[in-house]
Amino acid sequence: MKKTLAALCLMLPSFIQAEPWSQYHGQNHDRITTEKVKSWSTSPKTLWKVPTQYGFSSFTTGEKAVFSLIGSEGEEICSAFDKKTGKTLWKTNLNKLKYQGGGGAGTRDNKGGDGPRSTPSVSDGKVYVYDASMKLHCLDAKSGKVLWLKDIIKDFEGRNIKWQNAVSPLIYKNTVQIIGGGEGQSLIAFDKDSGKVLWKKHDDLMTHATPVIAEIHGVTQLVYLTQEGVLAVDPLKGTELWRAKHPYKVSSAA
Repeated sequence: MKKTLAALCLMLPSFIQAEPWSQYHGQNHDRITTEKVKSWSTSPKTLWKVPTQYGFSSFTTGEKAVFSLIGSEGEEICSAFDKKTGKTLWKTNLNKLKYQGGGGAGTRDNKGGDGPRSTPSVSDGKVYVYDASMKLHCLDAKSGKVLWLKDIIKDFEGRNIKWQNAVSPLIYKNTVQIIGGGEGQSLIAFDKDSGKVLWKKHDDLMTHATPVIAEIHGVTQLVYLTQEGVLAVDPLKGTELWRAKHPYKVSSAA
């Protein structure tokens, strides 16, 4: 799918305070911003617009930049754009673009093309990317330099799905969390600074869904939609809190 990154960059209202949108579900994992609107413009003005090639990635923001994944010339690329001007600050090649089906498949009017499906996460000067081939990259937010890299398929017996990974990395406290590993290590939490494994547990097969952090009855829980059902674990220990199985079987090729 061809996409255009615009300064929704549109800055329609005038805000009393600005808040970054640092990961797929937002700062508080609930898709809600706490920004306060001072005034709303009746004639919104586009501040900048950047045409990109292919991809389904959304975007996140850091202190001075906007980050997104883009498919270009056979490569999956993480790009950083200046938040004020849209100027490209850096690009880091992650992975060869090679998908089976996906964006160009399905209904006859689906001409969207293909491209990256995951969205970067940002925390403390670092950008975290979980690419389509299930490599977890930690990049320097200022330069795009790779600080550490984990190959989930190679190092954790990872099991990808038909249209490849679409899960975005989740940041919680000092951890970055993903799903996709093999038996006994399908859910993995890494130290977000060093990349050290903090815990790895469970056998659940991944879907395209990004996990969320939720407060349920006063208990902080990491909630995953897996091919087996819904699974909630302690985000710092990985221990199972509860699960609800699907009433039907989900194909492992989904």
